[in-house]
Amino acid sequence: MADINQLRKEIEKFNREMNLENYLHFSGQKDKLEIALIYDKYGYLFTKDLAYELKDLAEKTTRSEDENLNNIFGFVLFGWIGEKLKSQNEELANLQAQMKISFDDEEESYRNVPVKIMNLENSDKRKGWYMSLVDADIGLSEKFHKPRWEKIWEMTSELGFSSYLDTCEKVQEVDYLSLSKTMNDFIAETEELYVDVFDDYSKELIGKPLSECGYWDGSYLLRGKSNDEVFSAENLVPALKNFFNDFGFPLDKVPAIILDLEKRPKKVSRAFCATVEIGKEVYINLQPVGGHKDYTTLLHEAGHAYHYAF
Repeated sequence: MADINQLRKEIEKFNREMNLENYLHFSGQKDKLEIALIYDKYGYLFTKDLAYELKDLAEKTTRSEDENLNNIFGFVLFGWIGEKLKSQNEELANLQAQMKISFDDEEESYRNVPVKIMNLENSDKRKGWYMSLVDADIGLSEKFHKPRWEKIWEMTSELGFSSYLDTCEKVQEVDYLSLSKTMNDFIAETEELYVDVFDDYSKELIGKPLSECGYWDGSYLLRGKSNDEVFSAENLVPALKNFFNDFGFPLDKVPAIILDLEKRPKKVSRAFCATVEIGKEVYINLQPVGGHKDYTTLLHEAGHAYHYAF
């Protein structure tokens, strides 16, 4: 019988090491991602037998008694999958960190291409960089993503789930089909308004209607470069501090939150919050792109960070 209290302690130690490793690599401070060593160290947490035991225990326990058993089962289940895929995930991350994308006699790091696209004024150049990135991603999908998902589907079926969707619905207790219908209904009901607004915006900003825009134009439109003087880089952190000062939670009084806003070539373009230790060490990682997007993204991640800092 699994000792649930001991499991919680071991899971916390694993998370601390794994989140720090992920933060250092994906923030561009550590060239190689080395998660296999961490999985090996905590291998006893990620076995099919333990996953079976916790699944059975969670199913037999009432909600009032469960003490988050379903969450612990979900952690072990997805950890078991992650352990089996650790080498592939390492290889993919380390390859992406080193990859270069070329277009028009220029070269850019793979992870920084999305930032470059959203800042380019010329639509043809945006398209060129975007298509170069797509070509690279197709190769990565064939080598890494497709085999990875096939393995995930195979492993979840071993535990008696009918599909990966079924796995996520039961573990995370979310009806994703119902959620999908709600979101699609919202999209249908607001599409005309959305398209009308963005059509005018597109004509004003890049000189063509939305119907003539490609995927490569989308991030540039949302980037909103015309408003950059209002959302300056110099005022980014002061704006964040002022926001939380107004709520009575001054950032300077929350030493657990550490801002990492430095630009690095190997830093991922997508911001994230890394919780190394709840209440003590929480990183906000952001690769600045400029303008209002940095403000909204930083505030979004700060919401996560404050949650974990307390």
